[in-house]
This record gives sequence, C-alpha cells and structure tokens, in this order.
Amino acid sequence: MAKIKVDLNKQRRRLSTLVNPVTLFRKLTDKELVVNHSKWQVLLFLVVGGICAIVDISLLALFVEVLSLSITMAFLLAVTISTTLNYYLNVKFVFVAGKHNRKLEATYFFLNSLLALGLNYLIMWVLIEVFSVWYIVSRSVALVTVSAVNFVLRKYLIFQK
Repeated sequence: MAKIKVDLNKQRRRLSTLVNPVTLFRKLTDKELVVNHSKWQVLLFLVVGGICAIVDISLLALFVEVLSLSITMAFLLAVTISTTLNYYLNVKFVFVAGKHNRKLEATYFFLNSLLALGLNYLIMWVLIEVFSVWYIVSRSVALVTVSAVNFVLRKYLIFQK
C-alpha cells in the first residue's frame, strides 16, 4: 500500500509539473535544456519571434495609422525597436552568448538584421507595389519568410549554440 501511495504522489508531481505554467516556463527557459535540445530552441525562437513580430506589426500600424508616417519610415522605426527587443530576448532565452565578445556579437546580430531588413523591405515592396497587398499582410508575409534565414544565421554564425 505504501509503495502505491508513493507512486501516486510521484505521478501527481509529474502531472503538476506539466500543467503548472510557471514550471513549464522555467523548463522552457532553462538554457541548458534549450541549447542541448534543438526542438526546444526552435520552439523558443518561434515564441520570441512571435512576440517581436506582434510588437513590430503593432508599431507599424501605430506609426502609419495614428502618427501618419509613411510606410517606409514606419517600417524602419518598427524594425529598429523590434530588432533591439529581439536581440535582448534571443540572448536571454534562446541562444548562448560567448562565441564572440559582446560587442562583436551585437554587431553581427545587427548586420544579420540589416540583411533581414533588406529582404523584408524587398518582399514588402513587391507585395505592396506589384500585387497591391495591404501593408500589414505584406509585413506578416515578409516576417515569416525571413525568419528561417535569421534562425540559421544566428544559430551557426552569431551565437555559440
């Protein structure tokens, strides 16, 4: 009877670990677990990217619709802010810093982001000017398209793991 009770308690702890969002978040943000299990790293990269995409698109809409900036100026401002947030969140939760010194790492990250900026802008320009797609949809398509390139460059060229 005692063994059955111990096993039940063990099962309850396992289940509460899976259901408890705080514990799940701690496991997802445990860098040792994340960098050694690429599926978790990709998942966390997508979560961070999703958060930054929401910030980016929200700022783009705010700058265009409320502040009446041109789409190009709004795009540049939104990308600058969301890229800075993206760098911070990637270093904090997704990748291990240390392949390069912090200054060089940040430089590489922002050079990668500059490349991504060019690709994003090209995709947006083609969708808006050639196909008359709404700028928010164009930005969303561009973000999704360039995300895979960003992950590969950041994982293998910029960060340690």
